[in-house]
Amino acid sequence: MCGSTFDPDDESTEPPEGNSTYVFEREPTEFVSDTVVRAVSNVTGDPAVKIPPLARRLDPDALDTLFDRPDFDGDGATPSLAFVWHGCALTVNGDSVSVSPIDTSGQTG
Repeated sequence: MCGSTFDPDDESTEPPEGNSTYVFEREPTEFVSDTVVRAVSNVTGDPAVKIPPLARRLDPDALDTLFDRPDFDGDGATPSLAFVWHGCALTVNGDSVSVSPIDTSGQTG
C-alpha cells in the first residue's frame, strides 16, 4: 500500500503495518514540524504527547524556516530532508511528509 494517505480525523484507521510508505499532506496553516509530529503519531499509533520531542532529533524552528521559503534557486525547486525519528524513516518535502515505519523487531540491543 505504498503512497497511502492517512486521514488523522478518521477514527476507523489503525496504525499501518509492514514496509509501507504513507504520505501526509501539510495543511495550509500548519507548520511542517507539526505535520511531522502528526504523521509519526498516526503511523505509530502513539499519541503526540507520548512521542519524544522532535527537538531531540532536529531543530523544529529551523525545519519550519527551511520549508517556509518560497524559492531557493530561482527554478522553483524546493528542499527535501530525510531523517529517522521514533521508529520511522521520514522524508519532508514542501507540502508533504512521507513516513515509512522501520521494522526493529529483529534487532538486538
